[in-house]
Amino acid sequence: MDRHGDEYERKITTKWIGNVIRSKLQLRAVRASSGYVIQPEELPKIDRLYERYGIRIGASEDEPDAGHPEPDFP
Repeated sequence: MDRHGDEYERKITTKWIGNVIRSKLQLRAVRASSGYVIQPEELPKIDRLYERYGIRIGASEDEPDAGHPEPDFP
């Protein structure tokens, strides 16, 4: 915000950034008591995004890919 905030007409907020990221990644989220959560039917998209961007969750370089963490749905 400090570096690029003047480049936008509106105030940059974490809510706005989250919305931009979800839109660009084409992920649907719903509001929960803890914030926005990704729905279980969106998990295949998450797996494809992990592969596309080379993200390995929960694994060190010496371990096989651990996949995505189990979501905590209310």
